[in-house]
Amino acid sequence: MNATIKDVAKLAGVSIKTVSNVLNGYPYLTDETKAKVEKALVELDYRPNIAARNLRRGRTGVIALALPNLSSPYFAEIAQLIVSEAGARDLTVLVDATDGDLEREKLVAEGFRSQRCIGCL
Repeated sequence: MNATIKDVAKLAGVSIKTVSNVLNGYPYLTDETKAKVEKALVELDYRPNIAARNLRRGRTGVIALALPNLSSPYFAEIAQLIVSEAGARDLTVLVDATDGDLEREKLVAEGFRSQRCIGCL
């Protein structure tokens, strides 16, 4: 089971807000407090829950990418570049191979997954 911020706070002997401040780079913390929290993060192998973070921010962190096909080296390369860049920004790409079907492309462009996607390419 993954460690939570609550687990980290308990182990470090600090509040949940303090752990959050450390994770978000809040500058006004003592070195001692940062060290305790960072030690607990490592000890518990803490990994942030991206879905929970995006939910709090009101964003899904998902963008849609519609391509005619993925078997073409051209479109495969475009997809790879977009997926790489999105990953660097903590975004997930939902790829839809439309087989060149104009109606499917329109559905993606109009945001048929709009409640789950923050953008469409």
